[in-house]
Amino acid sequence: MHAVFWIDPNNRLKSLTNHRMMGPRGITMRFFYMMFLFVSLSACQADEIVEHQQDMPTRAQLTAWNMSDVRDVSAILGADDISGQAHCNRFRGQVSFNETDGTITIGPLISTRMACPQLSSEAEFLSQLQSVSTFTKLSNGIELRTPTGETFRFEPVTTP
Repeated sequence: MHAVFWIDPNNRLKSLTNHRMMGPRGITMRFFYMMFLFVSLSACQADEIVEHQQDMPTRAQLTAWNMSDVRDVSAILGADDISGQAHCNRFRGQVSFNETDGTITIGPLISTRMACPQLSSEAEFLSQLQSVSTFTKLSNGIELRTPTGETFRFEPVTTP
């Protein structure tokens, strides 16, 4: 066991192991209380997230963008975040649903920066995804719309 020593303002030698909360038992008790608090707080939020995620698809495949067939884009919608794979790059950002009035806010989105042939269409996709303002739950997924009429349709994907 290591000890840390210092001189206090009254020129007395002090040891960290002699400090009340820093002894072997103090560290153990502090760790126990911190873990108990962490587990307690984590349990409080889990029910809220699970309830919301049961209504929304967890992993979804983009099946239409402006009603054209698009199959190489996927997203994972969480209670407060979205992440996924665009044509080439991965993306991630915040999402906020208001189920009362059907509004949604996405962004800001961040993405990886790999060079790909479809980079301009991917940049357009991510830009329009951030401008989405409303959503509609469908029997087979979710449809997102921008104020200018751009439409994204995602359908659930079963994972093995």
